[in-house]
Amino acid sequence: MRYRWELLNGLSRVFSLGVYLEIGVRSGLCINQIEVNVKHGVDIARKRQEDFPGVILHHLHSDRFFEELDSEARFDLIFIDGCHSEGQVSRDISNSLGRLSNGGFVVCHDCNPKTQDMMALNRNGECWQAVVQLRISEPNVRVVTFDFDHGLSVICLDQVRRAFNVSEDWRNWNWLNQHRQEALNLVPDSFFPAAIKAETP
Repeated sequence: MRYRWELLNGLSRVFSLGVYLEIGVRSGLCINQIEVNVKHGVDIARKRQEDFPGVILHHLHSDRFFEELDSEARFDLIFIDGCHSEGQVSRDISNSLGRLSNGGFVVCHDCNPKTQDMMALNRNGECWQAVVQLRISEPNVRVVTFDFDHGLSVICLDQVRRAFNVSEDWRNWNWLNQHRQEALNLVPDSFFPAAIKAETP
């Protein structure tokens, strides 16, 4: 695998996922290649519907999208690629997990910056920090990060408590560079789908 849509389509096929939500659709490069029955796209910037065939577009901030969403709405697969600050990614993850169907997945992009420069907000940003913070604060989730396309963290709910403890200042490049394997639960793309099945209750 080389690209995020390959992982997303792989998840859809292996786990029979039919309802997809993408936060931060940008040009449509990813969402237009997703092969599912129903696709929703959220972006604060207005998009032309003709550039997103078959996509239900929502032109608003992701926080507001979740606030206004019907209480019964659920998604099988949610891809997060919006604002890359830790706070926003953490909110998007939390809101997504609350709207996930049984057996569904949340996938976060840009979670494995390979250089310190890539930690700028207009690049990979602080997505990795949101993932590590999730593992610290929410032991009832499982995370596997695939090491391609800037890091793709696959998240699912689990009843088994798996505490991830950090006893030092970790929001910095040196810590990530020394601990990325265990912090992100990093695996190569060749581990798909075995790594996901192993992490799925």
